[in-house]
Amino acid sequence: MPPFDRHRFDSFDGTAISYLDSGTSGPVALLLHGFLIDGPINFGPADHIMAMMASFAPPGAPALTIDPSARAGVAARLADAGFRVLVPDMRGHGQSDKPNTTAGYRDRAMARDMIALLDRLEIPRAGVLGYSMGSATTAHLIAEAPDRVSAAILGGIGASIVAGEPMDLPPEFTIPDRVPRPVTISGFSEYSAAILDGSAPPEDFGATYAVVADQFRVDRQVAASVLRGQMADAVAPAALRAFDRPGMVLNGDQDAAAFRTEAQFAQYLPRVTFTRCAGDHLSAVLDPGFQAAVVRHLQMAA
Repeated sequence: MPPFDRHRFDSFDGTAISYLDSGTSGPVALLLHGFLIDGPINFGPADHIMAMMASFAPPGAPALTIDPSARAGVAARLADAGFRVLVPDMRGHGQSDKPNTTAGYRDRAMARDMIALLDRLEIPRAGVLGYSMGSATTAHLIAEAPDRVSAAILGGIGASIVAGEPMDLPPEFTIPDRVPRPVTISGFSEYSAAILDGSAPPEDFGATYAVVADQFRVDRQVAASVLRGQMADAVAPAALRAFDRPGMVLNGDQDAAAFRTEAQFAQYLPRVTFTRCAGDHLSAVLDPGFQAAVVRHLQMAA
């Protein structure tokens, strides 16, 4: 990460939230990370994500190569472009507090943490980049306080974060029959949470979460609580349709989590654009095209 200062504050319910702040003047960019990792891993230098991808690669697979222009990460790219950049660790992650019950993540708690952060810093509105779980949080933020969001980027996500939309997974993703059909974000979150907390057998795709949780030393019960309280909470379609500021859906061209999203999102975000970059769910943030698209979109609304 660039030399940001780390701070910590008590959010609306007393949960302590840690965040990095570039402290510079300029329009504000708020970066919301994905599940099981933290802000610096998702948006900082490439080393962490490259190491994680290497751990999943089969023996003998070629090493991932990254364009030198993108190695510093999205946060540094935005700071260089003149933004004041905020990179929080969401509750349950990184250096923030980690409630171990589902109740600690319900009722859009992560979005309400971000409102509390903006209030604390006396920031009226920010451009928001969410990635994966962070995109769900961005959608909750739009629903909770649309006037605080000057522009929104939903990255690494499918339309299943919208209530009523099924998950549109590629054919190679085998989901057990015990998960209700159609598969929704709520059903998939419960399926994955049951694997994490040991109440279901560790099988097929959902077991990936357990592997990543262990790699990053995330308590499995905390991770299961995040899934049940945060990720299972789909956003109401009307909340997105009422958002009248620029929105962008930004996904990697090999991202199975963002399989066929354009047609669904077009009916929910009135001012949405769609951009594809190179990469899968982990590597897309390291693509120069991803980073350039983020800067352009947030500059447009600044």
